[in-house]
Amino acid sequence: MSSQSSYPGVLVQEVINAAKALPSDVFHDDQARQQLQEAMLRLSSALDTPTDRIWQISFQNPITPQAQLLPVTCTAIEAGWFRALATKNSPKTAADLAKATGTDELLIARLMRVLTAAGIVDETAPQTYAATPITNALAVPKVYEGLRHLAHEALPLWTEFPTYLAKTSYAVPSNSTSSPFVHHFGMMQWDYFKAHPERGRSFNTFQEGQRQGRGAHWLDVYPAQERLGDDDGFATAHEADEPEAVLLVDVGGGRGHDLRDFRGWTRENGVLGRRLVLEDLPEVVADVDRAAISAEGIEAVGYDFFAPQPVKGAKAYFFHSIFHNWDDDRCRKILRSQAGAMRRGYSKLLINEIVVPEMRASSIMAGLDIAMMALFAGLERTQAQWSALLESEGFEILNVWQEHEGAEAVIEAVLKD
Repeated sequence: MSSQSSYPGVLVQEVINAAKALPSDVFHDDQARQQLQEAMLRLSSALDTPTDRIWQISFQNPITPQAQLLPVTCTAIEAGWFRALATKNSPKTAADLAKATGTDELLIARLMRVLTAAGIVDETAPQTYAATPITNALAVPKVYEGLRHLAHEALPLWTEFPTYLAKTSYAVPSNSTSSPFVHHFGMMQWDYFKAHPERGRSFNTFQEGQRQGRGAHWLDVYPAQERLGDDDGFATAHEADEPEAVLLVDVGGGRGHDLRDFRGWTRENGVLGRRLVLEDLPEVVADVDRAAISAEGIEAVGYDFFAPQPVKGAKAYFFHSIFHNWDDDRCRKILRSQAGAMRRGYSKLLINEIVVPEMRASSIMAGLDIAMMALFAGLERTQAQWSALLESEGFEILNVWQEHEGAEAVIEAVLKD
């Protein structure tokens, strides 16, 4: 539990008091300047949601150098310290945590200095710690698996980035088979997950929770009732002639988290009897709770999206955070594989991804783009880049639906006439 001193009103007054103590020459008194900086950081941290701070730890952290904070946070996750603090709503000493988790008391005390300085854990007395909302969030697998992925698979790439780019004469990585990830691990990430199944399961859990902090849910942005139906709702001529027609295929949909949400939406809106299909690699589909998704009326199919799409003539083919993992050539192959199954004038391609603004991209967007470059030789694309990519394979964008600039968007595209 956070102390009274962490309330925003108290922290605002601390900022005011520190600012008043600052001399006119702000660089003359280092102590006063640093006290103001610390007061502002405490206020900023108090105003952040747990999701805000988790994304900052991942890609934009003004408090502690990321090279320290990310691995220290990952250590606390894997050692069980956050879970131990979140278990009971009462402070625990370093000795308590050491006993509960079987880890070293001195190590806890030293690493907790980093975590308390960053506002992730509250320090209520010497070597005594209490959970904050961020601590509690980091005790949840769907939240913390993303940080584990970044610490284990991404951070080594970022630290080697200058060396890698120097070897490539500072050229943008443009081929997934020669990405920084391949340079470090000797194989592409998807092959790495096959070779290390535990890391693959961790990544799939991360994917289930990764929408947090990325803006509104796609169904709150995209008018599905209007765009996937017609004037008569969902009983289109094609579907009336073929009652087994598929409404939506979630391509590369992991364990089906997005498709389950869509099934809930169809029930709420009276769209009954329409087939929904979940597709992902066979090893991913094997990790799906078949009974649960079958109960939701969802079919699961093992499928590699570089191969011809087996589900023909669906109303919509949905991709969530897929294309940013691949270079343009691989993305074109994915698009060709879907185009062959789509019904011109009927089927739609829905891409749920970031659309980077042409200028003043946020630091998190910029960080995600560098992560895609390092992990996959992929990229976060601007609208112009999305248009060029889709048009190169015979698609045209009908609309880009977005809550606000910087949030995840839904790009709606169809085959050109």
